Amino acid sequence: MCTVFAGEKFERYIKYISSLVCICLILLPLKSIDPEKEAEDFEISLPAQTETDKKDLNVLSEDLTENNAEKYICEIVFGKFGIKPQYADINIDWTEKTPEIKNISVTLQKKDNGKKDEIKKYLENILQGEVKVFEG
Repeated sequence: MCTVFAGEKFERYIKYISSLVCICLILLPLKSIDPEKEAEDFEISLPAQTETDKKDLNVLSEDLTENNAEKYICEIVFGKFGIKPQYADINIDWTEKTPEIKNISVTLQKKDNGKKDEIKKYLENILQGEVKVFEG
């Protein structure tokens, strides 16, 4: 067919038809896909959450939040004073609608005890809770 219409007069029509045939051949396998059937094949059934599971998730999220808060306390003390605390602990009351910080404990190395009062005041101002700073 191409040799019959080999002249320049029909060249663009042949390219157009050839392109359409190629597109049809590419899209033909997609016709056999049934989206509803595919959705059923990949459906994942999750077990129903019990009240115990919800409590476990709440406890886990509270623990993660407290751990992140303790890391944050160490980071802000280091950022402000250049002192890396040995340990930080935060107690949060989760029984209210909005969590409330009850107390914060920070343990410093012996060489950093000179900044103990400054760190205590700084954390009290920022975190609005009772702060205790100990020497390690």
